[in-house]
Amino acid sequence: MKRLRAIAAAAALCAVLSACGGNQTTGSGSINLDQYPIKTDVKLTYWMGLNTNVSSTASNLGETRYAQELQKRTGVTVEYIHPALGQEAENFSLMIASNDLPDIVEYGWFGALGGASTSIADKIIYDLTPMMEQYAPNLTAYLKKNPEVEKLVKTDLGEYYTFPNLRSGDKLTLTTGPILRKDWLDELNAEAPATIDEWEALLRRFRDEKGATAPFAINKVNKSLLFSMMNAAYDFYVDNGQMKYGPAEPDFKEALVTLNRWFSEGLLDNNYAMTDTNLLDSNMLSGKSGATLGGGGGDMGKWLETKAGDPSYSLMAVPYPEKTKGVQNRYIPVGIRYAAWNCASITTACKYPELACKYLDYSYGEEGHMLNNFGIEGVSYTMVDGQPVYTDEIKKNPEGLTTGQAMGKYMRSNYGGPFVQDERYLEQYYTRDEQKAALEAWHSNTAEAKKTVYPTMSHTMEENAELSTIQSELQKCRDENTAAFISGIRPISEYEDFLAELNNLKLARALEIENAALARYNNQ
Repeated sequence: MKRLRAIAAAAALCAVLSACGGNQTTGSGSINLDQYPIKTDVKLTYWMGLNTNVSSTASNLGETRYAQELQKRTGVTVEYIHPALGQEAENFSLMIASNDLPDIVEYGWFGALGGASTSIADKIIYDLTPMMEQYAPNLTAYLKKNPEVEKLVKTDLGEYYTFPNLRSGDKLTLTTGPILRKDWLDELNAEAPATIDEWEALLRRFRDEKGATAPFAINKVNKSLLFSMMNAAYDFYVDNGQMKYGPAEPDFKEALVTLNRWFSEGLLDNNYAMTDTNLLDSNMLSGKSGATLGGGGGDMGKWLETKAGDPSYSLMAVPYPEKTKGVQNRYIPVGIRYAAWNCASITTACKYPELACKYLDYSYGEEGHMLNNFGIEGVSYTMVDGQPVYTDEIKKNPEGLTTGQAMGKYMRSNYGGPFVQDERYLEQYYTRDEQKAALEAWHSNTAEAKKTVYPTMSHTMEENAELSTIQSELQKCRDENTAAFISGIRPISEYEDFLAELNNLKLARALEIENAALARYNNQ
């Protein structure tokens, strides 16, 4: 293992040393990397999923004003490659298996392929460490100023492996939460629910008095958040300095009992495991549903815009419920400042890694920061009293685009990527008072939940090889049995058998590995 790492590190170092000063030698001469725009005819290939805010107006990111402006400023021509929507993971796996790699791949590299160190040792991606200071000075400077973030974006071996998706502040760590039909609450003269029991009582009223056929609906991609609603953890979490596995804890069984009751009484949409974005939109706009777990922008904002002409339709966000009033929910899905997805790594197929480094680093400088978060000055934003303010091209798009779709033409702030998201974007993306109040509500009781957050800690290659197999089996067992318990296909009386199945799948060993990784992380 050490020999493989040494070879990979040496290969990356040789690539750096082959450059003279700020130049990189290519088949057609030397590229001066000292300043932007870089003068080069080299074209980089870049694989990434295409966000729906972009695909509504363009079939390729390269067609957007954002990408065209980025190319103009950096001088680097990029060919974007997009997998089919919903097939990103499958396409990624096939791409790795075939060894047909582009220069840059934007993905969740932290957990992919057995972890970042394994990907480096297997010569899939470069160890960026030898190139960072010279060819990624903007990112290097940011991490040095934010050591708590730097700790999150390196492996245990101290390797930099990606250009990370970062958040500038706490507001960006939780943008999804409980949303209710406020007009229904007003009509029923009901209070906003604060506990699980109060939620259940309200959903019964939605069903019985408002005729809701699926009072609580949820997008299938957020179904794990049902357990956050129920004050339970769906995966590994930290509890007083030790890693635990939520499905093996008593809180999980209690959550299953409640969710099974909601399912059997028709309070939870019986299609919850299959509901996509379009179906959830239909439910929340038609009156079939009166409550959900959704995003403040892509869900709440969209529904309010769609119903802007209907004065009888209104929404409100409320805090994640507590089991006992006054006792904070410990499992609210609050994140950390490193979002371990949409991160860009340079593959070993790239013949010009220093050029790719310099290109990606532009987004961490001041100009790149403004472009990624606000777009083009004078077009998508203007400076007002020293602050960037979106223009009507974004807020009142003349083509009739939603705020998110308009943003997708000029910037990446509303879906993230290899740059630092600016909280000021979110304050404007949430244009309505209801959305701004949503952030306040969802963040109002997260103090205890922040203590349980799973950090982006690294594992050794040996640990990854063992843990990935165990986790795959644990997840399959958890997902299948969770659905069976909720629907009643499997009775709750068999929960102890379920625990035995988890233990047979080496849960204890997984916890041993996770706790060893947590100890190393805490000692960094």
